[in-house]
Amino acid sequence: SKVLMLGADNLAAVLGKGHPTLVEFMVPWCGHCKRLKPDYERLAERYAGTVVVAAVDCVAHPDVAEAYKIAGWPTLKLYRYGREISTYQGAHTYEGLSKYINKLIGPPLQVFESYEQLQQWSDAVDVGIAGFLLAEASLEHDALKL
Repeated sequence: SKVLMLGADNLAAVLGKGHPTLVEFMVPWCGHCKRLKPDYERLAERYAGTVVVAAVDCVAHPDVAEAYKIAGWPTLKLYRYGREISTYQGAHTYEGLSKYINKLIGPPLQVFESYEQLQQWSDAVDVGIAGFLLAEASLEHDALKL
């Protein structure tokens, strides 16, 4: 699993880095936590290298749960540079969490195979950055020519 397990010994160090970090505060016996697990692991795969997707077992680390004032499970919080950015309040699904991450930090890198794909993306986003990496000096579409 690409979900990083955190505890009292490494939580502050991981959260203190500049990487956005989504932390699930969970307990192993919780039905909601068990149902979230496959979607959460899928989320970790999708955002690998962009967002640290982590979890804290609050049974094994009750001191962490107390220090972070965790009152229910699962509790999902997004951190950056050691500061809490937001607590997730939506559906505990892959789709819900993906939308949440994309709203706060943007989606991961996308590769467009055609000008039409780039245009569809451009029409769908409020703000975005596009870069062009060319294998050849020739450009097929007039809109891409300088």
